[in-house]
Amino acid sequence: MAAEWYHQTGGQQSGPVDSRELRRLAEAGIVRPDTLVRQGTSNPWVRAERVHGLFQRSTPAPSPSRGASAPPPLPLPSPVSAGTKVADSNEKLATASLVCGIVALAYPSFITGPIGSVAAIVTGILGLRSKKRGRAIAGMVLAGLALAVFGILTYLEVSTRRDLNDLVQRELLQSRVPPSTRQQTVIPEQTVTPQRKGTTAPGRSDLAGEYYFDASHGFSITFPSGWTVKKSSNPETIIKAVYRDSSGNIAQIAIAGYKLPYQPSKEELTLTADARWESLQEQYQDFSLKRRDSGTAKIRSKDAVWNTVEITAPPQGRMIGKHYHFIQGSTLYRVSAMSDSGEAFFTANLPLMDEAISTLAFGR
Repeated sequence: MAAEWYHQTGGQQSGPVDSRELRRLAEAGIVRPDTLVRQGTSNPWVRAERVHGLFQRSTPAPSPSRGASAPPPLPLPSPVSAGTKVADSNEKLATASLVCGIVALAYPSFITGPIGSVAAIVTGILGLRSKKRGRAIAGMVLAGLALAVFGILTYLEVSTRRDLNDLVQRELLQSRVPPSTRQQTVIPEQTVTPQRKGTTAPGRSDLAGEYYFDASHGFSITFPSGWTVKKSSNPETIIKAVYRDSSGNIAQIAIAGYKLPYQPSKEELTLTADARWESLQEQYQDFSLKRRDSGTAKIRSKDAVWNTVEITAPPQGRMIGKHYHFIQGSTLYRVSAMSDSGEAFFTANLPLMDEAISTLAFGR
């Protein structure tokens, strides 16, 4: 705010006037060195000659007392720079940009990631004119990195969900191929030679079959003797064993594993039969699903839940499967005993498939 000045001219008080107007009055001779002036209404009256800079071109009037030292002149206040407050504001915005960028990169969640990054970029642009523009630039760089990290995490989570959703649909499409053409579907699959044939499954004495160890996931399982162990053409399926009788009826055991997202939701970590059933319904909403039974089980030392589900996709046919789910480390595993060859064939082979699944163990 500009300083207000009052002056006494002709025995009368005049004002207020600003500093520029007071100088103009002094140059015009209206305000002389011996004129009484004061700044504001609370300061004392002083001679105008004591105001520093008011009479730059004038010769000061002689002091009334030559022997006494004159008091120092009063400084004439300079107008406040309007850019000072703007500069201070820009520096605060530059600092805010740096803080927002750090928060967005340190916590790349759905809220702090995008919102913090946008805030860092906006405040950084506004703070580029300040002396601390380095902070603004650093904030915008961190915001860009945070957006990149958030985008990668989002892509990985969406990809995992999509792969999980496609798994059973691919298995179902393969199983729905008529027996006459089904052999063509199995051609791309790679038959795996078991490490030992006719050996007793670890920890059991009543099942001799095809022993398989998966080095990448660290588990072993003994499939029923005579079943063909295959690497599936479905990339989500780790391994499967298939049995085909002379009439072309098929039963199979399939093991699939899904990496949980970087930040799994509560639903993804919930291991109950009802939760897994709801997940199946969401994944295969284009098909008709019916849950026959459910429960809990122990697969060696692993707590598992299971659902017996009937999937119907007219006019191709129907698949019946008992699906076990359990979590090992950061992976959700699904072990399925399935058949699309009718109720009687599934029921007849289910005890043997359950027995094989019970041999699944992590570690040799």
